[in-house]
Amino acid sequence: MKDIKEIVATNISELRKASGYTQITFSEQINYSNKTVSKWERGESTPDIETLLQLASLFGVSLQYFVEEHDQNDKVMKAKSQKPKLQLCINLLGCAFVWILATIIFLYNACFVTPPTFVWQVFVWAIPASCALLQFFNLKWYHNITYGLVLSTIFIWTLIASICLQWLELNLWLLFILGIPVQVVLVLFVWMQYLSRKQ
Repeated sequence: MKDIKEIVATNISELRKASGYTQITFSEQINYSNKTVSKWERGESTPDIETLLQLASLFGVSLQYFVEEHDQNDKVMKAKSQKPKLQLCINLLGCAFVWILATIIFLYNACFVTPPTFVWQVFVWAIPASCALLQFFNLKWYHNITYGLVLSTIFIWTLIASICLQWLELNLWLLFILGIPVQVVLVLFVWMQYLSRKQ
């Protein structure tokens, strides 16, 4: 029987390849260096339990999957490698639903409300709503720090823009000043997460 480190190394490598990641794109996805991923796949080191949970979520396998030997032609592995594609489809469908809903609200107000009102702001509100939905999926499946930072940044600034555009008569443009410290706190929080993962 293989050494446990060798089994984990083989499973990580096979799952990565089956999912279509290179070592570099995989390391970016999970916020580790490609040298660390290379060490895992050579069996020189093993990811900690939190990282294995992250990998299990990414690949759509159980935690136990990493410590069991599998045949290279294992149908389960091939089926699980489709999980990232399914997750991407769910992300796209979720965003499409947000924009379809925004369009329905716009058309309803334009066609059935008397007098007709063109609530174009609904499309502006769809941007932070889409970001919030994508961030939910990121936290559920990907745990990608960089992607999460980009989504959170877009969410903050488009939310402020949506509020200002919705209530133009209140002249709320100074809210953008509030966005600056919120953005700084967000960047510091993400940086702290990044440093804690590298240790």
